[in-house]
Amino acid sequence: MKLAISIVAVGLALAGVLSAAPAQAQRVFVAAQGADTNPCTFAQPCRSFQQAHDTVAAGGEIDVLDPAGYGAVTISKAISIQGHGFSGISVSTFIDAMTINAGTTDKVSLRGLIIDGFGAGRFGITIKAAGSVDIRDCDIGDFTNNGIDLEPSASSKLFVADTHISATYNGIFVGPSMSPTVTGGFQNVVIVDTTNAGVQLVGSETSGGGIDFTLANSVILNSGAGVSVLNFSGGALTSLMVRDTTLANNSVDGVIAAGSVTVRVTKSTITRNGTGFSTNTGGILE
Repeated sequence: MKLAISIVAVGLALAGVLSAAPAQAQRVFVAAQGADTNPCTFAQPCRSFQQAHDTVAAGGEIDVLDPAGYGAVTISKAISIQGHGFSGISVSTFIDAMTINAGTTDKVSLRGLIIDGFGAGRFGITIKAAGSVDIRDCDIGDFTNNGIDLEPSASSKLFVADTHISATYNGIFVGPSMSPTVTGGFQNVVIVDTTNAGVQLVGSETSGGGIDFTLANSVILNSGAGVSVLNFSGGALTSLMVRDTTLANNSVDGVIAAGSVTVRVTKSTITRNGTGFSTNTGGILE
């Protein structure tokens, strides 16, 4: 009898441990009336992106249920955020709205986000590490630094589509450290009123790796330069293909190619810029 009682007691204790540590959900929710003390379910949503991120399993999804601002977030794992065009991240101090510092094979997907720096936030989306980042249907603006900033130390991919970026230093900046291979594309992107450049690629400081991007079906207006591709370090070749794109009313240049870089332009309109095309220090413009 004593043995039987002991076995039952052990079983109950194990059941208590298991019930106290459930598996992380693959899909969680945030809502304007949610609370971060909730379990982030549809019936009991969280209030912030950060709490939802910390709750969901790696590779899972955060879904937004209604319009609201959901706070700055740091992403450290593979994840998808579905903002549905009405979810916001607003920052009014010198911080980044979103930081991605995930694993080198992790995939991050962002959809339908409104990211606003109110003229005081630093970066809109800054990417330090990820296998790939896919940004679609987003509106990013009013940051003192770059709207989208990719500066990884390991190979990474970045894709941006159907997105509007305005009133930043660079709209999109790619400048890897060390010598990773960084590739990707920007399509149906509208970038306006940036201080330095709409899109700027800067080659890595050491040899190896390289940067290779395509800009297609996009518009860059009223910026310093439309497209700026630079590599003065003597590292790996940095290249950009510009296709079916309008670069207009930019105060400095439509296209700058300087250093160990190649920029190819086809089927595009480049007009009313300070200078249409500028090359120096071996930059190739085709």
